[in-house]
Amino acid sequence: MPRSDSRPPEGSSRSAFGLFTAGARSTRVMLLAVLVALIAGAWGLHVIERQFRVELSNRLEASLGAVASSLEAWRSDRLREVQSWAGRDAIEAALGEPKGSSKARDLKALDRELNLSGEGMGYLGFWLLDAEGRVVLPVGGVGPEAPEERELARQALAGRSWMSHPFLGRLSDPHAAPRALLSVAAPVKDGEGRILGALLLRMAGDAMERQLQAGESGRTGETLAFDRSGLLLCDSRFEDQLRSIGLIGSDPSQDRALLHLVLKDPGGNLMKGYSPTTPPGSWLLTHDVTGALSGQRGENLDGYRDYRGVTVVGAWRWVDSLDLGLAINMDRSEAFEPFVAVRRVLLSGLLLLLSAAILSVWFWARETVQARRRARAEAKLRRLNRELELRVAQRTSQMEAANKELEAFAYSVSHDLRAPLRGIDGFSQALMEDYGDQLDESGRHYLTRVRAGTQRMGLLIDDLLRLSRVSRAQIEPAKVDLSSLAREVVEDLRQQEPERKVTVTIQAPLPAFGDPHLLKIALDNLLGNAWKYTSRKADAAIEMGTIQEEGGHAFFVKDDGAGFDMAYAHKLFGVFQRLHSVEEFPGTGVGLATVARIIHRHGGRIWAAGAPEKGATFFFTLPEEGA
Repeated sequence: MPRSDSRPPEGSSRSAFGLFTAGARSTRVMLLAVLVALIAGAWGLHVIERQFRVELSNRLEASLGAVASSLEAWRSDRLREVQSWAGRDAIEAALGEPKGSSKARDLKALDRELNLSGEGMGYLGFWLLDAEGRVVLPVGGVGPEAPEERELARQALAGRSWMSHPFLGRLSDPHAAPRALLSVAAPVKDGEGRILGALLLRMAGDAMERQLQAGESGRTGETLAFDRSGLLLCDSRFEDQLRSIGLIGSDPSQDRALLHLVLKDPGGNLMKGYSPTTPPGSWLLTHDVTGALSGQRGENLDGYRDYRGVTVVGAWRWVDSLDLGLAINMDRSEAFEPFVAVRRVLLSGLLLLLSAAILSVWFWARETVQARRRARAEAKLRRLNRELELRVAQRTSQMEAANKELEAFAYSVSHDLRAPLRGIDGFSQALMEDYGDQLDESGRHYLTRVRAGTQRMGLLIDDLLRLSRVSRAQIEPAKVDLSSLAREVVEDLRQQEPERKVTVTIQAPLPAFGDPHLLKIALDNLLGNAWKYTSRKADAAIEMGTIQEEGGHAFFVKDDGAGFDMAYAHKLFGVFQRLHSVEEFPGTGVGLATVARIIHRHGGRIWAAGAPEKGATFFFTLPEEGA
């Protein structure tokens, strides 16, 4: 009984599944490698994000600490100033001197001195009170009316130097609009430490603004100071925006966030048209203010809404010595811009890797299926003697078609690889040009490395295509003078770097037999390497000639450049094998592999000798005419 063949015929539907069943083990290994690469990329992205968060946290904490220290130092300076003034003999004498014409003259002189000195140091006014709280200076003036200043005077008369928070008050004109003020006070004591009175100095309410602005960075970073009710004690960076959405009044000359805005979360992004459904009085304080008022010292990098409803990141703390809270905020979109850029580039690279792997698996599986089909066909041809020549011719035709298809596919893949590379390079360049000033040094360094990597990969693709063309090129041997070809190559090198001083000696003539075009490519690479690896010498020397070898003669190209360690000579002619870093000498590691491929296709051999910093010599042989 004849044995039935259970295999499906060629061209059946099962052959489609052969793309992934053929060589399944190798396919699984490749897919596993891609999966590992994707997992490693995801893990790397996680590590980068974690490190970015650590650096952002440190930056916020450092800025907040610097602002707090600067504000405390500024407060201490103001207290020392008022204490210094309060300790003047003239002020002590004015408070202790009995009434009379002499005291009136002394008070008038003291009034003039305090006015001139205060204006010179940026103060808007002053009060000198006696031990009973009565106004001594300015003469005939009304005592402090603002509750904050009355409390300040009480503290000073109790023996304590203190500074108020900013408050709304008026200067000399009772009909003028209230403005933001800030006062500092110190007790006046006699030589035995008895309190004779108090000195109060007034300054503008935004006087501490410069200390807070030191913590602002970028387009949206701002530093906030607030009291226990959440009232903003400094100007806002977004005054115009706050007016446009109605959080403060519309008059720029009077309406400011300072002392008019309580830092509350509106429940949504007001800058994008969100309309709260509840009145402002029911809004909760923002996350950072709530944290600071509870005595916490913390940060939030995940994002929370500020008083505009915009998602921000920030850090906060309560400063007991100042009796106020401090917070540093920055829009989360701006804070994470560098990380988002790096993530986009990394994900693009991983996508490119996945695409290349899928194409490689598909192409390899397809070639495997074709190879199996050819093997079955050859077995049939051996059994069918009469059809042997016909089947061989058919398979030869199929192989030629497959090679042409392979060449077309390699060309297509190289172009498909260039397109995403150009995209990565272009977007990286655009990111550097448009946002480079917003990135720190690390961000710009990462973008530079991304661009260098894509450009280097483009060079690798070009060199591999050239190597592929050399391998497939038809050899048309003829008589050729290698010395003439070498002089053409050297002339091109001199035109590219006319400033270099290189002595080139070429023996003439150097007759050979081979393909002129391919031999010109080989000399381009050999002499180009000699030119490149002597670039660090002021007076370099390159020589080309022949030496006697067993069975004939060999050509050589010699230089006195960087050389190499003979222990690694076996790597010289491999693809992508380099004995020097790209930073030392540029290149892709394909040039010598191309030379070796050309010499071997001519039936010759190639080898090299050298030593570190003592130059290198490359030898090659070519067959004699008619060999």
